[in-house]
Amino acid sequence: MVNSICAILNELHTIANNPDLGGRSYKGLMNFVNDRPGHDRRYAINCDKIKKERGWRRRQDFKIALKLTVNWHLENMECIERKYLFRGSGFNE
Repeated sequence: MVNSICAILNELHTIANNPDLGGRSYKGLMNFVNDRPGHDRRYAINCDKIKKERGWRRRQDFKIALKLTVNWHLENMECIERKYLFRGSGFNE
């Protein structure tokens, strides 16, 4: 999943347009850390039950939806940053 997100970032938010990368790809920014004790190794979802009981169907291919999600975050970074700055300001407590 992380590699897919990095590939999308390289495509949508090119290395040349981001001086913070220092010429590296987004994948080159990853740091691996030790797992937390008791941390789940894997998360998985089986949607067979909701398909059978409710007729649920996905609306989009996962890769397309992931790219749209990453693109939305890139286009809304200012709003996202404001939200997290505001969160730590004490005004919302």
